[in-house]
Amino acid sequence: MSAFKRGRSWYARFELGGQQFKKSLGIGSTRQDALEWEARVRKDRVAGQLGRAPERSIDEAVNRWLDGEAKNHADVKGDEARARAWLPFIEGRPLSAAVEVYATAKGAWMAADLSPATINRRIALLRRVCRLAHGEWGWLDLDVSRKLRALPGEKSRTVFLDREQVMILVHAAPKALGDAILLSAYTGLRQGELLRLTPADAVDGCVVVRRGKTKTSARTVPVPKVALPILQRLPIAYTKGQLRHAYDSVREACGMEHVRWHDIRHAYGSWLAQSGASGPVIRDAMGHSNLSVTSRYLHTVPAHVRAAVRKLK
Repeated sequence: MSAFKRGRSWYARFELGGQQFKKSLGIGSTRQDALEWEARVRKDRVAGQLGRAPERSIDEAVNRWLDGEAKNHADVKGDEARARAWLPFIEGRPLSAAVEVYATAKGAWMAADLSPATINRRIALLRRVCRLAHGEWGWLDLDVSRKLRALPGEKSRTVFLDREQVMILVHAAPKALGDAILLSAYTGLRQGELLRLTPADAVDGCVVVRRGKTKTSARTVPVPKVALPILQRLPIAYTKGQLRHAYDSVREACGMEHVRWHDIRHAYGSWLAQSGASGPVIRDAMGHSNLSVTSRYLHTVPAHVRAAVRKLK
């Protein structure tokens, strides 16, 4: 057969005009992907175009990405907004012009005084699309993604809330939303993990966090006394969309528009660090895949604590 599977990848292999053709469609590919690649190559061969990818437009590629890989992202709305930002520059432009389009858009956004972080998130989208177009879809002969460089000078954005700030949000929220905020702040659960909790996940003063889209396995997180009553009221009665809408209203009412939901999870990590917890402890409590992710919280230790430790012999 021309399409076959090895491990988690599908391959296409066939002979045409005495020449052998073989391609891996990558992890997560399907038999249909392999057959479609073979069909495209055969068509190009007949047309005398072998070795030159069919000319596709950038907006076609962006739409394919939005309809495929991007649907599994947590920030789908953000991806769609970043894709819309490209529309004035990419409409009708071929993928082969991606570098030129990138330079034009980057210049326009810099002239509009957008932050490096905003511009870089948009560049990352086009970079990913170009990488897929070359490596998986066969729409680009050359991998131009490396030429789409991010802007320097981007400042990392991490907001660390103290307990008083968290309680301001809790008291301003409806009961169910207040429960969600408090439990997230005192367990570090991600939004998806929080909304998947059921009464069966509350065990002996802890919550058992089941494996979801993250790569970490299930973990058991102790719940501090202040949040224990919430376990009797599980599940959290919100969908992700409802939670986002309700939280947006509350943070605006509190004058804390800059505080994103994920910042509540960050509060847990910073509180653990300030209490003297080690990097591995914070990593395991928050379900991080490695210590490099955890390291952001280690910088939240108060200066006077650091100074005292430095005096130790």
